[in-house]
Parts: sequence; structure tokens; C-alpha cells
Amino acid sequence: MTIPVSKTLSDDEVRLLLQDEIKWDFIGNESEFESHILEHIDDLLDGMSLPPKRVVLRQKQFRFDNTQIIIDLLVQHTDRSITIFEVKKKSDRNPHTSPSLQVGAIGQLMLYKTIVGGIYDPNVRLVLIDNKIHFRTYLTIKTNNLPIALVEFQKDFVLVSHIPDQWR
Repeated sequence: MTIPVSKTLSDDEVRLLLQDEIKWDFIGNESEFESHILEHIDDLLDGMSLPPKRVVLRQKQFRFDNTQIIIDLLVQHTDRSITIFEVKKKSDRNPHTSPSLQVGAIGQLMLYKTIVGGIYDPNVRLVLIDNKIHFRTYLTIKTNNLPIALVEFQKDFVLVSHIPDQWR
């Protein structure tokens, strides 16, 4: 699989791509989708112009006095930087909840950045990855200048619809 990220798209181009119908709906649950992403993580990192992986941790837990967080995919790169991937997959029973799940994932990622950034590296990269990114998710990230990349991951089509200014 190759992931072309050869040009920066205008907001109008992104809007049109995000409003396209899904071309390939992953059959399976979120955990299986996560496994599928993990199979292609090297190509994904390369396509996003990120350093190669040193180690990938799946379902990494951080425990506290009365709570915990579980990070879907935590990648430590060869340069020792860290990228956190929050994986979302629409519910087959309630597909209408997908936009809300993505917006909720934004809050999760910001919490993860606060915690992991405080422990390891304050410059943690954040990525929200789903089978289909919704335009309102893109607008939420873009309008608020949040440090979260958005990746729409389909079978032979990967759209990196937003790379934060902080990554450039």
C-alpha cells in the first residue's frame, strides 16, 4: 500500500473528499480495524513523513489512583519522538453516532497528550484515524487549531486530511 501525501489540499478539496461516500467500509469491530492499521503502520508513518518506528505499543495502559487511560496505538520513533493514534470505527448498530465518537476522540487525544507529554515528551504527536472522517470533525480540529492529524484509512485509499501546523 502506498499513501500519497504529495500535496497540501485546500479546504474545498478536503471538504469534497470528506463528503465523498465511503469507498471501502472495513468489516469488523474497532479492535480488528486497529489490527489492520497495525499491519500497515510502516507505510502509514512513511506516508505521513514521520520517522520510522522503534516500537509500537497497543492498548498501552497508564494507571492512576482511581482511573486509567488506554491508548490504542503508541508509536515511539527511531528519533525517540512519540505519536499516539486513537482508532475509531463506526458502530454497525448505531452508525449515526460516528461523528460524535470522533469529536469525543479529540478530547481523549488532548488528555493523552497532557499525560504522555508530562511523562515523556511534551511534543507528542496526535492522530485520529477512522474508516471515514466526518467533515465536522475536520472543522472542529481546523477551527480550533488543535494539534491533531486526521487520517481516513480505507482499503487502498488513505486521506491525511489535516496535519497540524505544529508538525511542520
